[in-house]
Amino acid sequence: MTNRNWLLAVFGIFTLSAPASASDHLIPEASVFTQNYHAPTYSLYAKRLSRMSGINVFGNVFVAPAFENAFTVHFEEEEDEYTLVCMELEIGLYAYQLLAEMRAGTVKYETKEETLQQIDELEQNLPADVMDVEAKVIEVPLPSELGTELTRTWGQMLYQTRYPETDLAEEGYASFTPGEDGTYHHFSFFHGSMPLSGWIWDYPPNGRVAKLVEIVRVAKSTCNNDEARDLSALESSVAKLSQELSND
Repeated sequence: MTNRNWLLAVFGIFTLSAPASASDHLIPEASVFTQNYHAPTYSLYAKRLSRMSGINVFGNVFVAPAFENAFTVHFEEEEDEYTLVCMELEIGLYAYQLLAEMRAGTVKYETKEETLQQIDELEQNLPADVMDVEAKVIEVPLPSELGTELTRTWGQMLYQTRYPETDLAEEGYASFTPGEDGTYHHFSFFHGSMPLSGWIWDYPPNGRVAKLVEIVRVAKSTCNNDEARDLSALESSVAKLSQELSND
């Protein structure tokens, strides 16, 4: 089985299902960097991607797409100097969870020989320690005015985190079954020594959560643009959310 094929096999097993309705606010959760999540793999991502031990981080998002590698975007501040930091792993860590399941016998192929062959291929392709997986890290300095506004808007969105009015179980949040596409966003904001955390999967297309997710998308695009660090798109996306929040 090729690298591409075993990664696709992993995605087919561990992709999570989506809730049935959209909320224009984040849903409360324990910090993704301190607790286990819906799948054990989330803990692997948190362990490998976490840079949260530094006291200078004020905002973070852990993004887990269905068919792409997970990544983090976070913002640091030290003595009024702000930095955007993007981290992305070179391979998907779902493969480690698949390997563990196959070793335990909970995931099997048609024959024992084929299962053993797939275990061997995974072991050859994966570093033995998840901390040895290569991660691409990009840092982009931000103007003080942009960093200040990011701090305010990011924090305000986390302060508005609350449970939906409908029963989560009825809406599907308690049901995680394979086969559904989607991207999970796990946000954190550090207020003093206590992190505020919230997650979202589905949201209205033009609401405030959509604008927060757009900031994440633009921030990652800014990191990936090696030739020109144009911050105008990031400034614009932050301004849109700031304007939305000012209407409260």
